[in-house]
Amino acid sequence: MRPWIFVAGVLTLAAAALSCTDDHPATFPSALRIEAVIPPAGATHVPVDTAVEIRVDGDPRGRGIPDSVFTVNGLPMRVESVREDALVIRPVALLPYNRVCRVRVSAEGWNAAGGCLEADTSWSFTTDPGPPGVTWSRKTSGTGADLTAVAATGSGYVAVGRDGTVLESENGLAWHPDSFDPPHEDLAGVVFLSNLFLVTTAGE
Repeated sequence: MRPWIFVAGVLTLAAAALSCTDDHPATFPSALRIEAVIPPAGATHVPVDTAVEIRVDGDPRGRGIPDSVFTVNGLPMRVESVREDALVIRPVALLPYNRVCRVRVSAEGWNAAGGCLEADTSWSFTTDPGPPGVTWSRKTSGTGADLTAVAATGSGYVAVGRDGTVLESENGLAWHPDSFDPPHEDLAGVVFLSNLFLVTTAGE
């Protein structure tokens, strides 16, 4: 049995203005504001190994930037580099092909770590439809539940979906239920990291 971690994920997010200058008036006289992001909102054919650049109106260095501030479809990202007017973050695993990916930056998490960000921000882009030269064909999964995400494990594939559905396949052709009994709630995403599955739920 493989280990699993479930993380509640919110799929629809709204920006919420926050203020942190009262908590850190001497260190940070003004909160940072996100001015631009790359890939931008609405971008298509984004590579599945993309990094994300966030440009701000001040110097983010020294403001405390925990990795937990950043998520993509509820899954973790990590800070790769920081410079005087921007920072670069990257998903901890390849993004799925042909998927709308929502990136979220949490001002509350950043400020709790001692930084100073003006507001939550989220935006979406769509990844490449698929690798060149690959032909896709329809297969039967053996379940009536809607499937929402698939991850490669190195020795096969795992798919998750509605009502706690978890399927495994060695070749992507024949699928069978996983022996693990997950929570009976909708599952939104899955990645495979160091022999560990990280799954997000479609929490609201």
